[in-house]
Amino acid sequence: MDKDTLRKKYLRIRSSITDRTHKNESIAQKIFSLKEFSQAQVIVTYINTEFESATKEIIEKAISLNKKVFIPYLKDNAVGSFEGWDSLTVFTIKGVDYFEPLKKTSRELAYDLVLVPGVVFDKSGNRIGMGSGWYDKFLSNIKVKTKIGLCYDEQIIEGSIQYDKFDVKMDLLVTPSRTYKFS
Repeated sequence: MDKDTLRKKYLRIRSSITDRTHKNESIAQKIFSLKEFSQAQVIVTYINTEFESATKEIIEKAISLNKKVFIPYLKDNAVGSFEGWDSLTVFTIKGVDYFEPLKKTSRELAYDLVLVPGVVFDKSGNRIGMGSGWYDKFLSNIKVKTKIGLCYDEQIIEGSIQYDKFDVKMDLLVTPSRTYKFS
């Protein structure tokens, strides 16, 4: 299947997933148990949209451990420092609300860990996102030790995702039931 067909199929699957609270807690606990998380001092993570794997618990734990947390700006290849839930602005693309920090930060930093959402992943670390290529561009232009995809088990395809030279593979993939390591 081509990427657009897979994206449409898995957007439908993702929107129908139930028991998200329990599944999000399982994902967060798996993240907390990773040495890549415990050793990370500088983290980039998305703030989830309605159907993405939740990141609030992960963000709050990272802050409580004195880690620096940055949130991506989807319109321009940059990040902003997370300064609290009240310091976010929202914008809407195709009916989906995205949250960003009010202030941008230089993207010259090196990051220990980047948490990446996706619509569908394969068991080799490939992903399909929303179709703009933002994460592939961002990940190609920064220094990052570990890239971790977050998704629900229902978002993993049994076959392979067709990938292009500009697509960036994940180092790990965390689901409620399993952690996949690719590097």
